[in-house]
Order: sequence, then C-alpha cells, then structure tokens
Amino acid sequence: MNITKSNGDELFFSTFPDGEFRLIMKTPYPDIVFSFDEEQWQNFRDALQESYYMNEFYGMLNN
Repeated sequence: MNITKSNGDELFFSTFPDGEFRLIMKTPYPDIVFSFDEEQWQNFRDALQESYYMNEFYGMLNN
C-alpha cells in the first residue's frame, strides 16, 4: 500500500495493489479500518448528512 496524501491520523488516501485510489478511514479500534472509493465516499457523506438533517428534524418535532 502506497500512501500518497495524508490528512491527519484518521483519514488518508492510498493507491491499492489493484491500482484503485481509495480513502482510508481509521477508527478508535485498530482492527477496524474503512476503505472507500470515490463513489462510496460520496454515498457515505450523503447518508451522514441526511441522517444529521433527519435528527435535527425529529429534534424540532419533539420540542
């Protein structure tokens, strides 16, 4: 694995042996590491953003 760009300790970009460029996300548990290609990362970000908005919406309904 060749690290090509670093963004702190939690996220970094790497080229895998198959030639694919992926974002690697570390977790607090060393045995758990997530790997995303560009499309998967975008889908993950969209899902997190949508869940945040839904949480805010439900919070407004409960107040």
